[in-house]
Amino acid sequence: MRSTAVVLVVLWSGLASAQSAAPSGPAAGTDPGIAAPPGDTWDPGFVVIDRIDGSSRAGFEAAYLQPNSKLGDVSLLRFEAHARYVDPGTGVGAYTQVPFAYAHGGGSSGETITDFGDLEVGVVYAAKPVASVLALVVHAGVTVPTGERNAEAFIGTIENFVALPELYNSLPRAFTGKFGVSQTAHRGNVFARLDLGLDVNFDADQTTVANAIHVDAGLGATFGRLAAMLELENATVLDRTDASGTTVKGATMDALAVSLRGDAGAVLPYLAVTIPLEHDVSDVVDFVVTAGVDFKLR
Repeated sequence: MRSTAVVLVVLWSGLASAQSAAPSGPAAGTDPGIAAPPGDTWDPGFVVIDRIDGSSRAGFEAAYLQPNSKLGDVSLLRFEAHARYVDPGTGVGAYTQVPFAYAHGGGSSGETITDFGDLEVGVVYAAKPVASVLALVVHAGVTVPTGERNAEAFIGTIENFVALPELYNSLPRAFTGKFGVSQTAHRGNVFARLDLGLDVNFDADQTTVANAIHVDAGLGATFGRLAAMLELENATVLDRTDASGTTVKGATMDALAVSLRGDAGAVLPYLAVTIPLEHDVSDVVDFVVTAGVDFKLR
């Protein structure tokens, strides 16, 4: 995992340094954080890592999770709805997203478990691009306790193992602060993104949850109206001390995704295949196939 992260960060850094060669002047795009209009140099947005940027979109996705044999004969599906609006003049906006998990045991008498996760709402600030190359995006939000308890919460959190930016969005009846800062870079038909995030759990039903940090990276290129991307997502749950004073060790989870996104005018369909890189996740899920669509709101 570390070698993959190093490669992505080095590539991102090289792209970001292109700002010194970029012409000065206003950004070519109409949205803060979007460096160019649709075409050979459009900025599609990533699929698996933090999706929040300066564009205004609403969308829905569905994911099939292939369970590891250790999990037995079970069907796992994950759904997510999301929306955001960012004012093109000020770069200030708001966003919301919520996951839904489905699990069904094997056999005719298998049990079905569903989990409506914690609704996340927040605010966004997308700075105007610097020299049409670099753009900064900051967001802060909170999950409200709509998530279910018991086995439902367990299934929802397990399925979030492959949607690591939303790892804490299925905790049982939880309030969690979600903070993130992202640097995006766009040069010609190549684009990149580096995310730093922090999840601070304030309260969850009958459980204590440590804070988590995220370091994500993505690199992509456009080919006409199609974009191909390589995305690395990460979540590190920090150590915590329980009520008895015992230190509970944290864990690190990583996953690598290959994704495609198309531009059909107001509609942006996408497809991704995600593979876990750590045993904490791969012992549960072998791979994930995600399909979704975003709709431009302006």
